[in-house]
Amino acid sequence: TDYSSHRKQIQLPLIPPPIMTNLLRATITIFRDEPMIMRTTGPVIIVGDLHGQILDLLRILKSEGLPPEKRYIFLGDLVDRGQFSTETVTLIFVMKILWPKSIILLRGNHEFDELCTIGGFGTEISNLYNSDDISSLFSYSFACIPIACIVNDTIVCLHGGIGPTVKHLANIEDTQRPLY
Repeated sequence: TDYSSHRKQIQLPLIPPPIMTNLLRATITIFRDEPMIMRTTGPVIIVGDLHGQILDLLRILKSEGLPPEKRYIFLGDLVDRGQFSTETVTLIFVMKILWPKSIILLRGNHEFDELCTIGGFGTEISNLYNSDDISSLFSYSFACIPIACIVNDTIVCLHGGIGPTVKHLANIEDTQRPLY
């Protein structure tokens, strides 16, 4: 079936609220234990803005390989715009829990509450779960995600530009979480 041309509708199962709650708490624990600037060595596959496009994520995993054999850095903007933001971020969170050393997740601007509200993820979560607890846990998990990653001590990966107030990487390393 050709999902990419919209000839067939995709229906994905809803993760039950208690399982989603446990998943979010587990990712929060992992993120809080990680530094604000992750460090790794190559080879690593770097993936940018998925914006809720789970089919793109599945295509990437199929073509590049699965963790833990392949390691990934996700540069943020996992949610908003696409039809499957919840499923996209959930799959990446599950991979992070299963293979924490193979998955590095960095925070994008769409993982901030302001953009989640405008971009549609907040509404999607409300429609799917109708739970302030799950919405709050997503918000808090996003607020704990590291900001940057340095690959091979030479390549700095992050979602967007570094603002004019950041003069040294130590400015990012010293940032306290949760970061709203």
